[in-house]
Amino acid sequence: MNKTPDNNGERKVIAVVEGDPAVRNSLVFSLETENFIIRAYARGQDFLDSAAATPVDALIAEYNLGDITGLDLVDELRLRHFGFPAILIATHPNQTIRRKAAYRKIPIVEKPLLGNALIDKLRELLNQP
Repeated sequence: MNKTPDNNGERKVIAVVEGDPAVRNSLVFSLETENFIIRAYARGQDFLDSAAATPVDALIAEYNLGDITGLDLVDELRLRHFGFPAILIATHPNQTIRRKAAYRKIPIVEKPLLGNALIDKLRELLNQP
């Protein structure tokens, strides 16, 4: 397990937007064990409402949030001039979702989240070893 802070010695803050409480809690636990600070939200709108007041270094968002899609969430954040990287998590994403994510340069990590795929992708986006 790599618990390396960023180059400044500070822990990265990750926003997790996931509607399923069990998955959200699992993600929080997993990411905290990797030494990230986690801000967890059940709905996309909850994160949008707090985005300006709660700076984050990266976003992990479920595709199907109920109130908004993860892609629409990222679009709205970019309209508001937030430039942090994002990862989309989705169960069996179809080609349309894959194309839309690729166009936005948002990597997809498929559920079920097995192994270190999510952590590895997050570290890659944050340029961490």
